[in-house]
Amino acid sequence: MTLLELRALLPLLLVALTIVVTMLLAGFCRQRRLLFWVYQLGLLAALLSLGGNLDLQASGVEVTPLLRIDAFFGFFAALFILVAMCVGLMAAQYFGRREHLAVPVEECYVLLALCLLGALVLASAQHLAALFIGLELMSVASFALVAYPCGAAPGSDRLQLPSLEAGLKYLVLSSVASAFLLFGMACLYLQSGTLAFTRLSLPVDIPAAGLLPLAGLALLLIGVAFKLALVPFHMWTPDVYQGAPTPFTALIATLSKGALVAVLLRYLLMSDALQSEQIAAVLRVLAMLSILVGNLLALRQDDMKRLLAYSSIAHLGYLLVVFLATGQADSSEFALQAGAFYLLAYSLTTLAAFAMIGTLSGGVGESRDYRLQRYSGLCWREPVLGGCFMLILLSLAGIPLTVGFIGKFYILAAGAQAGLWWLLVVVVLGSALGLYYYLRIILVLLQQDESVRGLRYHSGRWLIYGLTLLLVLLGIYPLPVMQWLPLF
Repeated sequence: MTLLELRALLPLLLVALTIVVTMLLAGFCRQRRLLFWVYQLGLLAALLSLGGNLDLQASGVEVTPLLRIDAFFGFFAALFILVAMCVGLMAAQYFGRREHLAVPVEECYVLLALCLLGALVLASAQHLAALFIGLELMSVASFALVAYPCGAAPGSDRLQLPSLEAGLKYLVLSSVASAFLLFGMACLYLQSGTLAFTRLSLPVDIPAAGLLPLAGLALLLIGVAFKLALVPFHMWTPDVYQGAPTPFTALIATLSKGALVAVLLRYLLMSDALQSEQIAAVLRVLAMLSILVGNLLALRQDDMKRLLAYSSIAHLGYLLVVFLATGQADSSEFALQAGAFYLLAYSLTTLAAFAMIGTLSGGVGESRDYRLQRYSGLCWREPVLGGCFMLILLSLAGIPLTVGFIGKFYILAAGAQAGLWWLLVVVVLGSALGLYYYLRIILVLLQQDESVRGLRYHSGRWLIYGLTLLLVLLGIYPLPVMQWLPLF
């Protein structure tokens, strides 16, 4: 490997070094603050190394047949590192309230860095083998994080494991989805003789090409649909979101799904997968079902985590509009830019939402901490926090002057340019349903409720303030990010 290739891989190498150092410190030095700062400084070094490699990203470097470092990687790597740093801060605050329980928080930084490394591999993957390696590296660490011990029974110092059931469910179902992915890749390899994105040719008329490519694509679509929680493979999502510790729920909702979206965007950028009308038709059905079912199921939810789970299903349905738009030659570049910006908007807003939930929870991991009734009258008791929560919800709904509006406008523009009119009607209808339940939460925030007076809210405010400010700034002035996007 040449010096140029090593320099291009520097962000991944720094994250790998962070994993090794935090693992050794967790084994020999049980200091929470030390591991937190080692984790954050390691990720900061990886983020700064991206800025030092802008020339390589502009020209593009193929490090191996599996990985490509370019501007596409630079954008998503910066986003994923920032998300991982925010989740690390949320974890430190979340477990800091449980010091009397001796929760083993040190190991979570190793697992978080492993998830990030898998996401960076996915962002640079140009081969199905790299896709599978990065996805499994991220998934295996996610299983342990979802099942992480996070609280105790009321009036007891003894740890309970409310997240264990969610972790086991996520492990079993995700392993089955990975098996579908692996068998699908094997079928496609037998049909085409390659796993490289650029040379992975798919027949335009799939039924006429025989059973093998049809089976491979069906298995691959099932695996991807489960990982992205698309309808009808979405049933695991609300249980995992509700059971996992709040910082790691944010990780699953942002980093895990965002990394898979990034690698799929690269695959569509480097191949002609959507030239097949059959694949496009399946994606249209998945998009419509995810948007409508996700929003309809969120309407009657009284648990904030489950509501955000169903909302995330709808948001992934919106992103499928981008995938379909890339199949049109005259709109592919704009669609990729729309997908990248929408993923940025979704990740920042979802992080802010879960940071708010973590701050407003009682600190004992009880399910009643996430009921909407707990937030009743928040705007009167804590005006600044209540105002931030309202802005976060408005961004999720896609209301102007927030980054969520810019992201949804990008999606609608890409769909209109590609002529996906019926799908855009579904997007508008789903957005109207989403507006209903987001405004319902805002009404709860504005209600007066004597029964929730005197509740103590915990640390984490500055992260919420910073993310909310970023949501508004990018909603008012998104030009700096937009100027970065054409580098694709």
